[in-house]
Amino acid sequence: MDPAAAVVRWGSAGLRDRVLPGLSDGSLLAGFCLTEPEAGSDAASVRSQATARTGSWLLDGAKVWVTGGRWADVLLVIAATAEGPLALLVEAGGDGVRREPVEDSLAMPGAGLADIAFDRVEVPADAVVGRPGMGLSHVAGVALANGRLTVAAGCAGLARTCRDHAVAHARSRRQDSRPIGDHQLVRRLLARAGVASNSADLVYRWAAAGLDERADDAGHRAILAKYTAARAADEAADCATQVLGSAAFRAGHPVTALVADARVMRIIEGTDEICESVIGETLLRSRGDSGR
Repeated sequence: MDPAAAVVRWGSAGLRDRVLPGLSDGSLLAGFCLTEPEAGSDAASVRSQATARTGSWLLDGAKVWVTGGRWADVLLVIAATAEGPLALLVEAGGDGVRREPVEDSLAMPGAGLADIAFDRVEVPADAVVGRPGMGLSHVAGVALANGRLTVAAGCAGLARTCRDHAVAHARSRRQDSRPIGDHQLVRRLLARAGVASNSADLVYRWAAAGLDERADDAGHRAILAKYTAARAADEAADCATQVLGSAAFRAGHPVTALVADARVMRIIEGTDEICESVIGETLLRSRGDSGR
């Protein structure tokens, strides 16, 4: 997720002037509130409600698994209205906003996950990002495209780290007076980890170029990159685990944590199945040149 990108694209001039300097220099941190207890992959089913008032909106609802929600200063919230989904930039420390840190996640301990509730939170009209009806199709779309690119980049680094740990272990671990890397099947695992690492790196750079160039297929590239890199990271983590054997299951070993992190990458910012559905639909609508 990338709330700043959504504000750049769809925020009013006043809103951009107010929050973008802080989001750019790090003095303000943002979270993206889309997922709900009963609305995950089916984002159109969000139940959080924004009710129009004179000069403001009244926000009620609950969001879960908000990345950075524990320390965010502002929150990009998607809520339902009579005119369709709406995006609001909400002050995280405002009256009626309550956040509960997620302490028991098995992956991504540094993600600052939190569940956030909104109880009759009054949001000024100039904090609307886009217009009613644009919350999912336009605003969330921009945030998700940038977020998926971020996930792809993280997966590239994760895959590379798993590959490097596997290679180092294959060089140093000896059986029958020989490094285990001398064995053909171990080399096969290293090759798979290496291919996964390079694939993730190449696809995220290709998607990043599309966003930089504002290519027509930038969103499609981002979801392709997220899907490919997440599966590559999972493959590299699996191969590293096989090479390390029991060493990978000692508490504190870097690969131990990366296995869980790699697996969750296939769920966040669009599950494998959602990505496959969107990619397939895009290909069916295209003239055969999508994903060049």
